[in-house]
Amino acid sequence: MDIIRNITHAPVAIGYDDADSLRTGKGKPLQPLKTKGKFLSRLASYRVQGFRPFEPEILVRDSLRLEPFGVNGQVIHTPGHTMGSLSVCLEDGKIIAGELVMSFFTRTRPEKTLYAEDPGSLKTSLEWVLKREPTTLYAGHGGPFNFSSLSENIQEILDLTGWY
Repeated sequence: MDIIRNITHAPVAIGYDDADSLRTGKGKPLQPLKTKGKFLSRLASYRVQGFRPFEPEILVRDSLRLEPFGVNGQVIHTPGHTMGSLSVCLEDGKIIAGELVMSFFTRTRPEKTLYAEDPGSLKTSLEWVLKREPTTLYAGHGGPFNFSSLSENIQEILDLTGWY
């Protein structure tokens, strides 16, 4: 993170509930949510890896307007993958949603994410994002996805069966 901060000179913002992880350099354990996540956890003996601790400049509890930083949009608290997860909602309808949704094998078909700290919060956050009918949703893995591809798979993505 220091490298990105040094190159961009941008302040680092993080969800309030993830700040302690950043400060200690240790993430919290995440639950595998589906068969692929469980399989990969066993295959890789999944453990949250440590990282170099650092102090964020901005802590986001609910939202943060981005206009002071030259961006038309806002950062929104979308807990689930971690309890401090954030999404960036731009005024042109694009949303950067990180781990709320992903595409693991095909890279083009949106699916449930593999891991979450709180699956119920993840579902609520994803429903909130999808109600905004984003023109494009950028995920941490796979995509980008347009709203029609999200709509086609919405029931499968939101189905909590197999999330626990």
